[in-house]
Amino acid sequence: MAVAYREAGLPLRDALGLLPAGIFLLAGGLFGISGGRDLQADSVMAFKDDPSRLIVYGSAYLLAALWLSRRLSDARRVAVGLWPWCLLIGYALLSMSWSEYPGKVLVNCGHYVGGTLVALAAALAVRGRDRWLCVLIAVMLGIVMASSLVAVNIGWPGSIDFDTGRWAGTAGNANTLGFMAAIATGSSVLLLLTARAWVPRLLWIAMSLLAIVLLRGSGSVTSLAVALILSCGALWMLVGRSPAVTGIGRRIASGVGLAVLVVVVVMLVAPQILRVEFGLETIGRTSTLSGRTEIWHFAWGVFKERPVLGYSFDSLASVLSRSGLTVGQFHNGYIDLLVRGGLIAAGLYLIMLLRGLWLTIQQATRTREAVFWFLLLIAHAVFEVTESSIARSVHVFWFLILVANAATFSSIRSAVSVNESRNATGYARAACSPALPNLLR
Repeated sequence: MAVAYREAGLPLRDALGLLPAGIFLLAGGLFGISGGRDLQADSVMAFKDDPSRLIVYGSAYLLAALWLSRRLSDARRVAVGLWPWCLLIGYALLSMSWSEYPGKVLVNCGHYVGGTLVALAAALAVRGRDRWLCVLIAVMLGIVMASSLVAVNIGWPGSIDFDTGRWAGTAGNANTLGFMAAIATGSSVLLLLTARAWVPRLLWIAMSLLAIVLLRGSGSVTSLAVALILSCGALWMLVGRSPAVTGIGRRIASGVGLAVLVVVVVMLVAPQILRVEFGLETIGRTSTLSGRTEIWHFAWGVFKERPVLGYSFDSLASVLSRSGLTVGQFHNGYIDLLVRGGLIAAGLYLIMLLRGLWLTIQQATRTREAVFWFLLLIAHAVFEVTESSIARSVHVFWFLILVANAATFSSIRSAVSVNESRNATGYARAACSPALPNLLR
């Protein structure tokens, strides 16, 4: 198994497969294109006025398609592992027949297919060497964070929300910048814990500190939760449960230490969370969660009108054009998906999520980077409570979920190939079925 997952250099032909993913990640953070904001109903084909979005993402899709054209057999094998998502794309395309804006559905489905190609190219480029994917994510988001910090300090238009003082940076939206900083925090912590030399360790420490600064500036509580899940989860699964930490007492001590670390980080980044008033606001006693509960109530009523099929994947244009609302999402990924695709879409997504969790936790017993994919799926499930990224056409978080699933299945395929090769040469080893981790074992 070590042959499939050894840390090795990445040949140029494989590195080119990561280029489309790099473009996608940068586009989500450098051009003010907020993944959580889709085009409004009155600008269904807005790319005619501003073609930059189509050009940037279209270039990434084209490069991915060209790179995959010489690896069609491998691409088909990995795509089979994404069958729930492939079915969801087909269902989204079918929703053109009942959408008031079929052109918008077609554009979104084009993004779905393109994003899938980019994720497949990234997964096949590394072929089980998932550390390179983690490096790509950290570096690309690091560029976004550094650019955002510069933009905020020079007063770049739109980089600061002057009503709230929250940083939006080059992402154009404070919540978008916040979750990018959260993902960068998690990937940097993972790379720091698995680095073997001091120079990369110092780099990942610097990246983590930069992410914390941007996380604080964005003021996104949901993003803070994502950052804590990714970083503290990685610390626990890679350090607290490592073979070097034996005995329940030492494991409990590791857990207590992590809890203290969480409190310290929260005090530095978002001290309001520790106030009693914040807890009351969170459960809705004295607050509507910045108006979210009102939006959720409206969206739930809309869902009950068409619970099975939904209103189609036209970026909610069919709903918003008649409601007078100016939001681009319902700030809850689950309700948002129910409105767009009904129970059918929600069922396919649930299969995809649970299957992804099962496969990543299996791989987490074999590879360190799979820990990041597992935690990313957990963080994604939490993120969707107050934000929305599920099947959003160019949302970076949703793209990373596709990458996590594709990379995990590609790693499994690579492992199977290695075992088959060993069996053929007479060097097979007894295989053991990985077990779900016991947190105190």
